[in-house]
Amino acid sequence: MEEKLQEEKQLRQELRVLHDELDDLESQRLSIKERKDAVKKKKKDTQKAERTLSMCLSVTNIIPNLEDQDKVSGYIVDQNRKKIEKFEFENTTPPVEICDELWKKI
Repeated sequence: MEEKLQEEKQLRQELRVLHDELDDLESQRLSIKERKDAVKKKKKDTQKAERTLSMCLSVTNIIPNLEDQDKVSGYIVDQNRKKIEKFEFENTTPPVEICDELWKKI
């Protein structure tokens, strides 16, 4: 009888360990799914931004320099997307003034 109780206790302990492992795996699965969804959303957002930039280039012939966060800068290009003129404004320049200057150049 004592043996059966001991065996049952051991089986319950193993079951508890397996249950904990299963919970941990489920947690990992959910974490991976969340990261996968985040990557998918970022990819979708990136594609949308690329399409928006492409549309802006088609309309304005301006390629912004998104790497330089200290200044508003980029290039005005011709129909073949060859660089014609570089522009650069300080971040402190009012947006209306930047727009006016760019419209004069294009």
